[in-house]
Amino acid sequence: MSFKVICDIVQQLLSENIPKDSHPILSLAKTDKERAAAKSRCEDLDENVDGSMVTLDRNQRRIWLRQAYASPIAFAGVRRDVGGNIAHDKSSHEYLSEFAREKRLRCQATKGTVALFNAVKQHQVNIGKQLQESRSGYEEERILTQITTSDFLDRLSAGITSSKLSKTH
Repeated sequence: MSFKVICDIVQQLLSENIPKDSHPILSLAKTDKERAAAKSRCEDLDENVDGSMVTLDRNQRRIWLRQAYASPIAFAGVRRDVGGNIAHDKSSHEYLSEFAREKRLRCQATKGTVALFNAVKQHQVNIGKQLQESRSGYEEERILTQITTSDFLDRLSAGITSSKLSKTH
């Protein structure tokens, strides 16, 4: 091909009018159109909302929920009336207590996981010491088969460490 042909092709491409809503990647163009349609539907629904206590905060929360965003706790129980005054909802306490409950549960789960790993590590250390002290293959086998999974879980749930139990036996 000559340079003149290439120049003509480039000029044709550059002079073409491309719509603004088109996308060079066809699959992204489809998702962009779907997003725009969903956004326009949300805006139409927001315009139709009526009521004296429905305010910007509540509308904002609805928009966030429709767009799959988690609304902040601060917006959860606070409403404003038409005059802009804050009207506390009875559910604000529920939202805050639910947040605190989730935090407590997370903390409890972390402590439980740490306790489990510590118990497993301690058990492995104790078994290792006993295996080093053993003199025959029979003793090693007895040590390894001495504790079962249910015994270990019972000790863990009772809070009794394996070192305390080995002193009593």
